[in-house]
Amino acid sequence: YGCTFSVAHRLTQTITLNPVFRWQHSESVGRSSSGEVSDVFGVNFGFDREFTTHIRGRVNYSYLLRSSNIKNSSYDVNLVTAALAYFF
Repeated sequence: YGCTFSVAHRLTQTITLNPVFRWQHSESVGRSSSGEVSDVFGVNFGFDREFTTHIRGRVNYSYLLRSSNIKNSSYDVNLVTAALAYFF
């Protein structure tokens, strides 16, 4: 189970902020289960920019943290991406 919250907020006529927050809890169950219990927390901040009616760009930062009761199964990730798209 878990939850995700996201919103799109127009900062200017051409720039939109898109934050996303998420959390997920998992438990491994069953006869052949590892007994793992994990939580994943994530945050994402993206800025979209409309340069023209046909060209849009996006810069995005994501952080993900996974915690687990299993040794060497916890980690965190930082990721920055950029994209440019042409629509016709």
